[in-house]
Amino acid sequence: FNEYYSEIDDKETWFNKVKELTEKLNNIDGIDLVLSPYNSMNSGIINIIPESLKNKVVSNKYQLIIYNSEYEIATNKLNSQIETVNDLVKSYDKDSIVAGEGALMKDLVKISDHDLKTVNYTSIAVIFIIMFIVLKSIVLPSTLAGVPVLKRKISIPSFFIDSSK
Repeated sequence: FNEYYSEIDDKETWFNKVKELTEKLNNIDGIDLVLSPYNSMNSGIINIIPESLKNKVVSNKYQLIIYNSEYEIATNKLNSQIETVNDLVKSYDKDSIVAGEGALMKDLVKISDHDLKTVNYTSIAVIFIIMFIVLKSIVLPSTLAGVPVLKRKISIPSFFIDSSK
């Protein structure tokens, strides 16, 4: 499930916004369930929900809309769907938050990828500096530190030959 929080304006505007957003979320490919205060009020479910739970779904400042995706976690389809949902909810409220397992996984992969690249290039630079200081030559450190960088940029293929044949 992914969650959407939004600041509430006046009640009538809020109800119309939630109704419109709920309908648009229902029309996104791969979303098979949308639960919002609008759905609850229309179906009468809101009357049987305890007050403590109602306050978590709708407060004076925020509302919770839950949607379910049929796509698997960490797939391109889900990432695309999350982008679509994020763009949609941001068009209603720029301060909204799309959260949940899929959105958090997408962010985690993006951040981890960036961090891994940063660590790799920093490690190569530190090795280059250490080799330059120890060997007092720029040729060998440039060759050893430059090959991994070039390999990433121009995709030099690596081959393993089976010598047992």
